[in-house]
Amino acid sequence: MEQLPEVASESPPADPPVLAEEDESLAIPLAEIDLSSELSGLASASAPDAVEAEQVLSAPDIEDVFAEMRAKSARDQQASQALAQYEQGARFIEQGLDREAIEAFEAAARVPMMRFKAAARLGRFLIDRGDLNDGVEWLERAAEAPAPSPEEGYDLLYELAGALEAQGESARALAVLMELDAEADGYRDVSTRIMYLSRAQRAESHRS
Repeated sequence: MEQLPEVASESPPADPPVLAEEDESLAIPLAEIDLSSELSGLASASAPDAVEAEQVLSAPDIEDVFAEMRAKSARDQQASQALAQYEQGARFIEQGLDREAIEAFEAAARVPMMRFKAAARLGRFLIDRGDLNDGVEWLERAAEAPAPSPEEGYDLLYELAGALEAQGESARALAVLMELDAEADGYRDVSTRIMYLSRAQRAESHRS
């Protein structure tokens, strides 16, 4: 009897591959990486907006700081120039250059920080030269500016009163002395001069 060729038995179909535990664990980090990248993308997208908002808020403050710095630099430069002009005026006096000295003091007196010192020096200089009217005017300008110290202010008012009295302005001199007496009670002979000028004023009013 003829033997039939043996037919190889078919092996059962292989089961579908199952992910091992270690393969499943790899899928989680990948998901986390994707999520992190998305979040970082959102953060980076919103960062410029936050920076821009902060710059908008801080820009006026920065401009104010720079403006104040520029103003302070300008004031310092003016004060330095005025001081140099004042010192130059003093040197001109020593050299006998009266006109140049007057111009230097006038220039220095235009700067607020040097107005008292320069105007007072110029007023005294003009009075010493016999120019009483202009000297009184500059002493009055100095009196309108803040004095570096109370004593310097008192000295100036005392000199101004004397110049006004010499000018024949007794009423104005009395007013200055009364102001000085109110600010510095017992200063020099202010009380005595007030008494003298007050009597002179009363006598003059009786004659008129």
